[in-house]
Amino acid sequence: MKKLKDFTYLHLKNYTVKSLSVKSSYLKGNPLGDPHLRHNPVLVPNKGEVEGIVVILAGFFGNGPNYLGPKSFEENYAETIDRLTTKSKAPNAAYIFVDAWTSLGGSQFINSSAVGKYEDYLVKEVLKQAKDTFGKDKKVAICGGSSGGYGAIHLASKYPKDFPYVMALAPDSAFELSLLKDIYKAANYLVHFKQADFLKKLKAGDLSRLRDFHPILNAVAMAACYSPRGKNIDLPVDFYTGEIKTSIWKKWLEKDPVHFLTKRIGACKKLKAVFLEVGKKDEFQLQFGARRIHKLWKKNKIPHHYNEFDGGHFDLSTRREAMLTWLKDTWT
Repeated sequence: MKKLKDFTYLHLKNYTVKSLSVKSSYLKGNPLGDPHLRHNPVLVPNKGEVEGIVVILAGFFGNGPNYLGPKSFEENYAETIDRLTTKSKAPNAAYIFVDAWTSLGGSQFINSSAVGKYEDYLVKEVLKQAKDTFGKDKKVAICGGSSGGYGAIHLASKYPKDFPYVMALAPDSAFELSLLKDIYKAANYLVHFKQADFLKKLKAGDLSRLRDFHPILNAVAMAACYSPRGKNIDLPVDFYTGEIKTSIWKKWLEKDPVHFLTKRIGACKKLKAVFLEVGKKDEFQLQFGARRIHKLWKKNKIPHHYNEFDGGHFDLSTRREAMLTWLKDTWT
């Protein structure tokens, strides 16, 4: 692993930023033409035993390496980890900030024929290389907020032996409540949707100036992840009549944690520890999905930490300290 000179401005006391670089065979030739060589920044402890590996997944429109960028009037993610480590409130671990950026703003950390095999990239390449570097016997935790929280729950509940510790903040869930509203906001634009034109305008920067850019891109990006048809994207709504396309929407629901977790109870019972939090005032109504997940796990006697904090979706960064302190206590 090489030290990354780009992050020398961080002045971390406990860590050096290095790169876990992956020339991904799974991302090579992906449909969007995104890079298959990925550089994942890693906080590597300067001294002491590496307690474990923490895989950090970013939310939609975000990316792991961006978490190390400068922030105004507040700490970035790396600085928070460093401060908490000094206070023995975060594990002295290797923290991997996963690069899973796509031209559509994110991958949801799943395999998609229209986006790429980001699940395989993460599980079979990033995690494998991390274990080869820091030790195959190291404890592994996976965490994230929003889309990152979705990815954490999806991967942990599918691969409990690989990710036995999972932490999710306001994970995408209950799609009929959290996604449909935004999808309909994009109706006036997507009624004329032509995939090739859309991708061309997106890469040219023409769409980013639209007032409803976020809901427009969100609708298309989620469709690319949840209802791909080969390299094509099937949208779940008839944007002329407003009617839901049942056969396509069914594919989305199969990817919704409140649905797929009901089929993964056995796998969830193999997890060693689970952390789930959400804001009571989440702007995307993700508190409802989190409550359903909590209810499901409680019913099936799956031990987990659950908390609703007094805040919204844009306050998730304030919960990192509680999350990392929980992990430190759990690993101790």
